[in-house]
Amino acid sequence: MKSVLALQQVDFKKHSSVIAYFNKEYFAKNIFPRELRKGVSEARFFREKSDYVDFYIVTKEECINQIETAKQMIKCVQDYSTMIIKNRKKEI
Repeated sequence: MKSVLALQQVDFKKHSSVIAYFNKEYFAKNIFPRELRKGVSEARFFREKSDYVDFYIVTKEECINQIETAKQMIKCVQDYSTMIIKNRKKEI
């Protein structure tokens, strides 16, 4: 997500700010599929639990779902980045 924001020269120090901005500017406007929003939110939840709760264990199913969300997100980021870069080249 930060790589997409970098294309706009936008950056935030906190994960929550990155996600909030991405939700508003990319998911809400259907630039990225809205169904990925839930997976991103869950990823944040699991990251926070893993970082701050001793002995937090993610289930196998949750891991599988997160891997699938990550694959989808990576594909969307690649497609979007390629489109933006091609459009910028056309403008030059």
